[in-house]
Amino acid sequence: DYYVCRVNPLERNFRVYRVSGGVRRQLATALAEVAPGSWHVIEVEVDGERIRCTLDGSITLEARDLDGPRE
Repeated sequence: DYYVCRVNPLERNFRVYRVSGGVRRQLATALAEVAPGSWHVIEVEVDGERIRCTLDGSITLEARDLDGPRE
């Protein structure tokens, strides 16, 4: 089980998913206008059930995953 945070310039979105048992479930999404082929910084912070993903320091996704992996 794991998390995926990604930006898709073709779909113009920034998303975070949980993958469990091979099944992907979207936890949060935001509009993201980024140029294809350009470099970006994605930061991810997980604290218990809280997940925070930031794209280039400006677009932020926040989600809670009550059923996800724990440390």
